[in-house]
Amino acid sequence: DADDLILTGRASILAWLYLFNGDHTRVREIIQHSDRPNTSPRRTLIGRCIHGVSLVHEGRISEAENIFRNTLEEAKPHGNSAAVAGHAAAAFLAGLLYEQNNLADVCQLLEPRLDILERISLPNIVLHSLLALSRACWLKGEQTQALVYLDRLKDYARRYDLGRLLAWAL
Repeated sequence: DADDLILTGRASILAWLYLFNGDHTRVREIIQHSDRPNTSPRRTLIGRCIHGVSLVHEGRISEAENIFRNTLEEAKPHGNSAAVAGHAAAAFLAGLLYEQNNLADVCQLLEPRLDILERISLPNIVLHSLLALSRACWLKGEQTQALVYLDRLKDYARRYDLGRLLAWAL
């Protein structure tokens, strides 16, 4: 419903702003306040993703990993209505898996989702997904495939005129 979409968007934007200002307590307050009974799965799952990223920024990696895994699983039965949250959770989880040197898991998690992820996710999520894939492939000895992912990032950045993403790709 439209009200839910507006409230979800508002809470998400505010949480992201506080997240990147380092105010993790405020992030959690916003998410908890916006997570009401009988709300859409989209709202709850997106809030969990943002909460997980907040935990990553605080160095609470195990907690964040659990949140991303649970969010990914909980998004599955909701199909398209939770696709954004599910793909975001997969992208954030892949970033953690890369840092833990679980390179095959990064590829297994992201490769099948990449086309949809590029269409529905925020550019920052696309950036981190393609970088994680590229780095994982490079470390697995698959340099050609790593470069393919960087080229894909470059094409995505040019298509949407995203200079910051283009700088990462170059």
